[in-house]
Formats: sequence, structure tokens, C-alpha cells
Amino acid sequence: MIPEEKNELKFRMITPEGKVFPVNPSPIQNWDNDIWKAFDEQKQIIDAEIKKAFEHCNVPLEETIERAELVIDKDDNTVLTIDKLPVLISYKPEFLYSEGKAVQRFKRLYEEDAK
Repeated sequence: MIPEEKNELKFRMITPEGKVFPVNPSPIQNWDNDIWKAFDEQKQIIDAEIKKAFEHCNVPLEETIERAELVIDKDDNTVLTIDKLPVLISYKPEFLYSEGKAVQRFKRLYEEDAK
């Protein structure tokens, strides 16, 4: 391995049939990469939900490493905890193969506790 490549992220796509192939981690210039666009949009949505949770729970950015944690629950959903309390659930994406898209759902536990 070339020393400069040590920290480079490698992405791969797994099809429903189990076939694996590499995916370019960044868009190729002048080429529409729908897979990358969908991944990037999904990441932005998740990042925005996590940011909302931090703001609602008054967690400054400099304290997030100490106070926040992402854990996987028994159903393989990602749960954001702050001070060991669950505040946000990011459910496993639902793949709608007939429509060619995935749906991501969240549950804002911090909003339920405020009611």
C-alpha cells in the first residue's frame, strides 16, 4: 500500500443478489453518479438530524465526543445517546426496489420527552 493511501476510504456496493463491486468515493467530474448523490443526500439528512438533537439537548460541539455516542440497537437501528440517554433513532433504511429508492425514518425521542 502506498503511504498516502492509508487513510483513504474504500467504498463498495453490495447488490440484493450479493454481488460486490467498488464504488468511487467521490463523484467523477462531469458524470452523474446517482449512487454517490443518494449516499451524500442521505448523509446530509442524518447529519442534520443529529445536529438538531445536539441543539435541542444543549450539547455544545466541543462536548459531543464526551457526551454523545452512536449505538446499534437489537433491531440494527442506529441510536444517538447523549449522557447515556437515547435521544434519536435512525431506523434501518427501507429499500423500495420497485421505485429504485430507499426511505430513511427517524424518531426524535427528545421531542417526546418535552411533551
